[in-house]
Amino acid sequence: MSGVCHGNCRKVYEDKPLDYENWDIDIYYRQKHDLLMLNGAPQLVENGSLQAVIRFFYRYRNSTFVQDMVLYRNNRRIDFVTRADRWDTLWRPFEIKTFRLLS
Repeated sequence: MSGVCHGNCRKVYEDKPLDYENWDIDIYYRQKHDLLMLNGAPQLVENGSLQAVIRFFYRYRNSTFVQDMVLYRNNRRIDFVTRADRWDTLWRPFEIKTFRLLS
């Protein structure tokens, strides 16, 4: 799976440690990754007076990911809530990294 990704991207990196299982991250890990592509159209799941929620669905192999983008009225803050249903045997526990964007 490959492609061009702009904005809210989901990437999966291959991790094959050379020496130590959890602490030896190969410096070349960024050279091999796949993009999680949208699996269906985004859905508007809430459109209230204080916030709106847009839901995105992603798939990678046998695993699915659901991401809610929460937009607030009268506030520039945007929250992303991501849930993973992992069914691939190669998955290890992982952490979803988030970044704060300032304008």
